[in-house]
Amino acid sequence: MKKNLVALFAILMIGISACAQKNISYIRMQRSACFGRCPVYWVEVYKNGLVRYSGQRFTSHQGVYEKNIGAANAAVLFKQFGKYRTDTCKTNYEVLISDLPGLYYKIMMGKKTKKINNAHFGPSFLKELSKSVDSLAMVDGSWKKVADTAMMSSLK
Repeated sequence: MKKNLVALFAILMIGISACAQKNISYIRMQRSACFGRCPVYWVEVYKNGLVRYSGQRFTSHQGVYEKNIGAANAAVLFKQFGKYRTDTCKTNYEVLISDLPGLYYKIMMGKKTKKINNAHFGPSFLKELSKSVDSLAMVDGSWKKVADTAMMSSLK
């Protein structure tokens, strides 16, 4: 009987954890400045497929741009974040090299918000996930510019 209860509890916890990961509705990734000419920008991905890019400094596109990639493509990204259990990452990782640009995440899962600061110094999968987000943020002629750089501070 005790073994059955332990097994049932384990299955229940796995199910709850999996459900929590399926509720990702928003991801924001931000890259901050370094001592040189590192690009400074942020990318937001919404559950409905809207991607918003805001180029601030040392980027080929400055200002705020939007494009809808479709809910299915957003779900693929959210699934990657869920696979790596980003909800269990630390909130802050110690900065080991002051000249590296910052890498920050904000992830919304249901009513819960998870922030990850200094992700460069966290688990290596956080850098891999940044490549996935960056691949969605390749601004080209198919994007719509919705604000100039001067207006960006009001959108944060």
